[in-house]
Amino acid sequence: MGLPGAVDMDEALLLEGLVRASQAKLIVETGCGLSTYYLAKGLGVIGTPGKVYVFEKDVPKMAGVADALRGACLEAWCEFIPGDSVTNIRSLLDNGEVGEIELAFMDSDHHYEHVTRELAVIYQHLALNGIMIGHDATHDMRAGRAYRDFAHRHGLHIVIVPSKMGLALIGGG
Repeated sequence: MGLPGAVDMDEALLLEGLVRASQAKLIVETGCGLSTYYLAKGLGVIGTPGKVYVFEKDVPKMAGVADALRGACLEAWCEFIPGDSVTNIRSLLDNGEVGEIELAFMDSDHHYEHVTRELAVIYQHLALNGIMIGHDATHDMRAGRAYRDFAHRHGLHIVIVPSKMGLALIGGG
């Protein structure tokens, strides 16, 4: 498939499984790559009229991922939005037209402050039983600390999945 990104196959399959098990219809992803394919595939398998809103700063990377999804007949489940994730998530969701986020996967800028801002804007629009998933929870200590600090500050549950790069599953308050 040749998609970019640091998500390994085990993490990608877990993402697909979480989409399928949760029956999520509104998914937000920051960053794109192999994860985008498996999030979209999860929607396609359950046949839900859902959407993965993909926020990515790197336009050429985004175009390559969009082409790969088109080739796999998965493009109908994705909408690609270039630019800053925090600004664009807020713009998309503040008007209330698309509903609440049921599943979010974050794998963009790993700086503590950026991860914290992404978490805040996503959490503000997270459905009651929604889940936030952060990548690089053990590989990049800045991101991992941001996930843990945010969860504790908001009284949320956090589970760190010991995958290749580490996934932080955050939800339930």
